[in-house]
Amino acid sequence: MNTKKNINLLNYVELNNLQILTIKGSDSKIFLQNQLTININKLDNSMHFFNAFHCNSQGKVLTNMHIFKICENNYQCIIRKNILQKYLENIKKYLLLYKVKISLNKERKIFGILNIQKDQIIYKNFKNKNISLKKRTVYFFQKNIFLKFKYMKKYNFLILSKENIFFILKNFFIFENLYLKNSIYWDKFYMKIGYHIIDMNSHCNLFFPQQFCINKIHAIDFHKGCYLGQEIINSLIFKKKINQKLFLLEVQSNMILSYNNLLEFKDNESKKWRIIRSQIILKILNIKSNLFWIQVLLKNNFIKKNLIRFQKYKENNIYINKIF
Repeated sequence: MNTKKNINLLNYVELNNLQILTIKGSDSKIFLQNQLTININKLDNSMHFFNAFHCNSQGKVLTNMHIFKICENNYQCIIRKNILQKYLENIKKYLLLYKVKISLNKERKIFGILNIQKDQIIYKNFKNKNISLKKRTVYFFQKNIFLKFKYMKKYNFLILSKENIFFILKNFFIFENLYLKNSIYWDKFYMKIGYHIIDMNSHCNLFFPQQFCINKIHAIDFHKGCYLGQEIINSLIFKKKINQKLFLLEVQSNMILSYNNLLEFKDNESKKWRIIRSQIILKILNIKSNLFWIQVLLKNNFIKKNLIRFQKYKENNIYINKIF
């Protein structure tokens, strides 16, 4: 089948590596406003979801997240499961100051929808044509939620109540072109748009938001009031002290790549290979046979023409796919 010409094609991914957290209570709004890098007031109309950072008092990132409002004093966010326990332990002390409760939402499952060719596929199943409106990014259909990425067309979250999963997916099968993809496709999407993957406990409390492409994902509101770590985050922006950027690297290798492998670059003047200092590999993704994508933080003086390789596997040259 030629999928490029098939306008009814719908690829979906069951995102078991992500977790929905529910934040409820009479102080939920003020708690989030005082903690997160975005202006929570902008969620009041329940028309949008936002990307956000939750930082510690030193301005270091605990986690990044997608967050949206369900109703008054009821919010939900999506974070990586691998760091969930570490994150909850880190914010315990802040919860004591507010009338708020954070709990795992076990009633809903998250699906990623890739490469939707026609919005009709979605709104026919949910009986809501407003889903094609460009300015809106969150939609509610009874107990189900649909989130649209405004900066990347045809990629969306579908959050389904467990009681409706079978019924909804059965409806999609009417189009006869519903394909279950491996979850690596969603991480590939994240890496492609420069959405940083904080997936290891050792990476919590390690980075400043400015080390990521904050302008593209709009995860910081510089016009809101005080929040945890704001003074340090703002001072770093004005002083321009951050000298690292997010890079997407690509390498072909039949070796087992490790997050501890050292990277080295070829010095253009001396023509010698030198170890890259202060490198931090966020994610290594095997996207197909022997082809890997690597999301990594490097000093911002690297350019696309620089030659990079693993010190351990000298025969495999690494190419800079994208600089964010």
